Amino acid sequence: MNHKTQVAALAALAALAVVSAAGTASAAAPADDVATAPVAPAKAAQPVDQAPAQPAGGDFNSNLHAAWEAGNQSAGIATGPGVLAGSALGAAIGCPLGAITGGTLMAIPTAGTLSIPAAVAGCLVGTAAVGGLGAVLGGAAAGVPAGLYAGVTTFNALQARSAAGGGAPATAPAHG
Repeated sequence: MNHKTQVAALAALAALAVVSAAGTASAAAPADDVATAPVAPAKAAQPVDQAPAQPAGGDFNSNLHAAWEAGNQSAGIATGPGVLAGSALGAAIGCPLGAITGGTLMAIPTAGTLSIPAAVAGCLVGTAAVGGLGAVLGGAAAGVPAGLYAGVTTFNALQARSAAGGGAPATAPAHG
């Protein structure tokens, strides 16, 4: 698989995970069953001197931190090629756009004598403006899905291991 295919697959998996999680949450308790469900009795409050009990799923914050770090690493790695592709595409679009605009605007007032220098200047301005915008958009388009996928996958794996009694939460797995 090449890089573009991997990014597209990761984005599709992240979207599928969000949609399936939303569907599971909405299908978990139908609205008419909620009205007839019995209410559970309230639990007695713990005394102030005792620390709250550890939740069954392990240390949520440690798992969340490890997932965040895994997402940061993957997003950072994927952002580089996205910035490169966005810059190249933006420069390829911006240079002709700036050259046409700059050359055309200077053709009439200068009787065509400054059309070529204005077209060159317009190309430089268009390359900088549209290339910079392309870099931002390309980096975000590549980095965000990769970071989301890695973070969600790591968090779910760590939570599942903690819930299964796998001991203390581990650090984020190395991506490499």
